[in-house]
Amino acid sequence: MIGEWGDWMEAVGMAERTQELYTYALWKLLSRPFTRGRNLLELGPSEITAHLAAFKGKAHSKAMHRKALRCFYKWATRCGYLDRDPTAILQGAKPPHRTRQEPFSQEELTRLLIAAAWRSPRRAWAILACYALGCRRTEFVMLRREDIDFERRLVHLRVTKGDRPRDVDIGPLAECALRELLALERPNPYGTILGVRPNQLTEWVNRAARDCGFPEGRKRRAHTLRATFVTNLGRRGVPLAVIQELVGHANATTTSAYFGVLQGETAQAVAVL
Repeated sequence: MIGEWGDWMEAVGMAERTQELYTYALWKLLSRPFTRGRNLLELGPSEITAHLAAFKGKAHSKAMHRKALRCFYKWATRCGYLDRDPTAILQGAKPPHRTRQEPFSQEELTRLLIAAAWRSPRRAWAILACYALGCRRTEFVMLRREDIDFERRLVHLRVTKGDRPRDVDIGPLAECALRELLALERPNPYGTILGVRPNQLTEWVNRAARDCGFPEGRKRRAHTLRATFVTNLGRRGVPLAVIQELVGHANATTTSAYFGVLQGETAQAVAVL
């Protein structure tokens, strides 16, 4: 049945990565102690809510699993495999609240890079390159040597969210960081420049942020580099449409949500009155 559902997802044009995550969500549901050995069609609202409740402190994972289960059970109900959708109880749930972005200030970014370099120059160049390209951590760690074209000053991002590969322009800062990374490249089973998984890049940022004494939260995430990229370009007068193109968002509303407020800026704003 999962295979049949997978064929449906492919037919309606769902991204390959989304299909993989949604399928994984079903197997995760079936691996719980209270669902092991049971059929998906036998599960009711209580088992599904218990499964989602287990994702304590993991809002992003919980949201993904909720979407996957709603997708599968809606499909199963429409196909006649079920008389009632057990995920209907979740339909009244509000979408997760978007947390306000907290980009790094220039001083914080400098301190972060110094702290990362103290542990390994390779970590610092990787963090700087990821920031200077404005890409997602997965997009960055999947870069191969052949994806970088210094002559045309372009980086080709093959693995992207939504399976929409795109080219990103290389600026002076990104060029410097990428050349240093290429000089430090080591053979690895992934065939990529860094040879690590996305979580490893997050750990590098997290470790450097802790060394700097940054508080828990968004200041310790690799994704904060992307918010910093968007915020800094916006402050320097780069049009929103151009920033949207660089970061690969489908609409400008998503890009706007990445603009953050630095500490002290609200006080400076009211001081002009």
